[in-house]
Amino acid sequence: MNWEELLPILISSASGAVLSILFLWLFIERWKENRRLNEKHFTDIKNNCLTPLRNSLSELRHYFELGEGGPEWDPYNISAELKQENPWWRLFSFKNRFDIDPFLYEDLKNHYPNLYRDLENVETWIKTKYAEYLQAILNLLRVIEDDAEFKTLKQELEPKGPILIYYPVPVYHQAIIFLALGVDKSRWPNIYQSIKERFDETTRIGNKFYTSTEAEKIRNMTQDIATKIDKCINNIKEVMLKVKLEGKCKYLK
Repeated sequence: MNWEELLPILISSASGAVLSILFLWLFIERWKENRRLNEKHFTDIKNNCLTPLRNSLSELRHYFELGEGGPEWDPYNISAELKQENPWWRLFSFKNRFDIDPFLYEDLKNHYPNLYRDLENVETWIKTKYAEYLQAILNLLRVIEDDAEFKTLKQELEPKGPILIYYPVPVYHQAIIFLALGVDKSRWPNIYQSIKERFDETTRIGNKFYTSTEAEKIRNMTQDIATKIDKCINNIKEVMLKVKLEGKCKYLK
């Protein structure tokens, strides 16, 4: 074969090689760009959705912390809250928070559908059961206040004369509530120190209500929502440790 016959073959082979290299380069560049967009989108989800979601869940969890760090249950305040026309729990929504991007929140359905479902379960519980939860607490407080032994203890322990500092829920009352709900005294150490001289009496009164319908309902509902919230928090922590975004969405087409 002379060079005139060989030249077209060499040119064709060279052209094919150039095209192959060009296609490979384009493929690599496209892959790199897709990876960059994927990483950026994942960072946006973490910073503008998952992080504020985790903070919101932690704040919500505080409402169900049974111990000194939890909310004070005052009958007057609970009654007023239940009478509100538009209480916060009816309007509760994660994606309507100012620090959570609503589009990225909805996008969780595409990337982490199980997490999205669990978050929706928490929202539904708050909207439909929180009022029932507050009512159960109010019922328990009223049952305790109507108890004869409690009234005697109250008369003995509450200060006589003008009250300079108002405590919505006196410590002995809080102790009885915790005992009725089975909250170990290690979770209310300061209250325990305040009433330890009357601890046996306080325990006897608190234990009377442990098996009450109201106390059992509060324990069950607290455990239910706390488990739901903790599951979401743990799932978010796991996702935050990942380096690769799962699933696909319209933002990555």
